[in-house]
Amino acid sequence: SSGINAEYGGNIDSMEFLVFTDPSTDSVHPGWPLRNFIALISHHIKSEKTLKVVCLREKKTSGERSIDHSLLLTLTLQPLPELPKVVGWERNGKGKLAPKFVDLSASMDPAKISESSVNLNLKLMRWRLLPELDLEILQKLKVLVLGSGTLGCNVARCLLGWGVKKITMLD
Repeated sequence: SSGINAEYGGNIDSMEFLVFTDPSTDSVHPGWPLRNFIALISHHIKSEKTLKVVCLREKKTSGERSIDHSLLLTLTLQPLPELPKVVGWERNGKGKLAPKFVDLSASMDPAKISESSVNLNLKLMRWRLLPELDLEILQKLKVLVLGSGTLGCNVARCLLGWGVKKITMLD
């Protein structure tokens, strides 16, 4: 704080910073959210303005937090009479600026999430416990569980966890 205070002649109240969490891993350039912030600020100022921007980048290494790779930028902003219509857009196949749409519905399907977690669990078990485990055989098994009481339900649940997909229960 004393270094910043000295830089501003003892008047810490005159400092203006924009501080934001920067998702970029590039060592020189800030991430895309800064463009949107700068466009909005430029739209609301009346005359040229200098702004200091802190691109805060936090990372943990070996349990230690570090912000050493954060950026401090000094920008000169010009007023914008109207907001740009294409901040952050990309050129499509026809060369026109357009938003990029991503369909995330498949990644939000509970059945697919469950299947993905079982597959990941099995791969981890094979990697850590049983390298010779053949996941294909487990997925092709057909199992008949006799009784769906306490024991039968727990057996069926464990079979699902092991990747068995065809289970018939008889009670």
